[in-house]
Amino acid sequence: MKRICHFAFGLLLAATFLPAVEPNQSGPLKMLTASWLGGAGEEQIVAAEIGQDLSVVLAVNAVELNLSSKPVVLGQATPKPAATVDSKKPNKGGKPSADPNTAGFIVRLSLDGQKQLSAARFAPGTAKLLKLKADSSGNLLVLGDAAGIMKLAGAEGTGRFVATLSADAGRALACVFVAGALDFAVDGNRDLVVLTKGHLIRFGPDGKQKWDVTWSSHGDNRPGGMAVSLQTGIAVVTGYGMTHTGKEPYKDPYAYAFDREGKPLWSLWNPDPKLLVDKKYGGNGLMADTTGHFAGADAAGKIYFSLFADGGNSVCTRDPKRVNEKIDASVFDGVFQKSPGFGFKGASKTAVLFRVNPADGRLEKGTWMSAWLTPQRANGLGMEGVAGDGLGRTFIVGNSASGCPTKNPWFAGVEGGYQGGGFLAVLDAGFKMQQCGYFQGTSIECVAFRNGHLVIGGSAVKESVSQDKTKPELKPVIVPVPLFKPLQGTFGGGNKDAWFAVFKLD
Repeated sequence: MKRICHFAFGLLLAATFLPAVEPNQSGPLKMLTASWLGGAGEEQIVAAEIGQDLSVVLAVNAVELNLSSKPVVLGQATPKPAATVDSKKPNKGGKPSADPNTAGFIVRLSLDGQKQLSAARFAPGTAKLLKLKADSSGNLLVLGDAAGIMKLAGAEGTGRFVATLSADAGRALACVFVAGALDFAVDGNRDLVVLTKGHLIRFGPDGKQKWDVTWSSHGDNRPGGMAVSLQTGIAVVTGYGMTHTGKEPYKDPYAYAFDREGKPLWSLWNPDPKLLVDKKYGGNGLMADTTGHFAGADAAGKIYFSLFADGGNSVCTRDPKRVNEKIDASVFDGVFQKSPGFGFKGASKTAVLFRVNPADGRLEKGTWMSAWLTPQRANGLGMEGVAGDGLGRTFIVGNSASGCPTKNPWFAGVEGGYQGGGFLAVLDAGFKMQQCGYFQGTSIECVAFRNGHLVIGGSAVKESVSQDKTKPELKPVIVPVPLFKPLQGTFGGGNKDAWFAVFKLD
């Protein structure tokens, strides 16, 4: 162990440190800020929004944050839990134990991300955050998870809840506890639709339940995410059934849509697993697993589905209503990447995004994304969030293994540095790539767009050390996380800090 530690210390001494660089601003999205948002512990931005008041809003899970003002406490304040843990000591899963005092913060910033406007939080250890949305009246809504019994806006409960907050997040206006809530969306008429395992539940603005619908899947139903088209109120869900083909376990993707009255409208994929076997067994040869990962909607009411596939032989290459037939050629015509990656070594994650007409479920456009180790061998890449400007541009965030595709990147890769990490991609109306770049050392989980501005968020390590194994004569490279006109210019501490960036669209 001592020899390893001495080697690592020597590696750092011999490494090349890179100075901070200005971002390349030649693409359609101009960077306004890239910044830390962290304290001494471990922080994570789980969701972001741009509110009706044009403030950037970040949902952060943290023990404490370095804020310029004391945050308002939401809900019934409770003392810190008596039990403490060593956050550096691994738990049974091999990862450091979570600090029991971690709780959700809502931080509001100016539209350029460079000034704090206000902050609110839940008391230490009481509730973590999972999602954040803004409704048409200017309110903010959060999906949270209460560790114990919590009182909020006249409601009392434990576990998953959706709370409506004022625009400045300083007051809780309403709260509904929904056991097992996974995702939610707000309709243009202010109805709330909540996703649980196998259920979509719609509530009116008064908090009263309107309906509860279910859908079929092959095997264990595992929803990935949901969205609502603001103009039509159509609610959609995507996910997969964990099933068996008769020859092997299989992840069987699906998507369903329901109107404002809860009436089923259309469905995609969800093929009979008995057909998903090799042709020598009488099947259609679709052996690769595929999962519905998340859903989104843009300002124009278009719906987006992102699915993951292990390898290239996915049902997403077929007509989503007749999987024995090829997909309509126009869906992938002229897009950034018209087919899954190839040359994978074993099963690897490849991702596809579809833009969908909510009225009939027609796939309008789609594109795959893969990282590329070489032109002949793809590498894993996963999408985690999508936003659209309502005029045709689409913005995708996620995380990429080495070989992330780039175009007009804000920060160019460095020789010897890892060519991947959290990424942001910009597509035009035809799903051609306009801009794409990765931010080394980051993990990006969320994206939001409004009024010509875009925010992304996640977390990042202080710095990363990379060694180009193909060029041993080069020194290891210490690559700092990109910063630009930051709200917080220094790393707060712990294993990672929350990290975000704000952009303006040309």
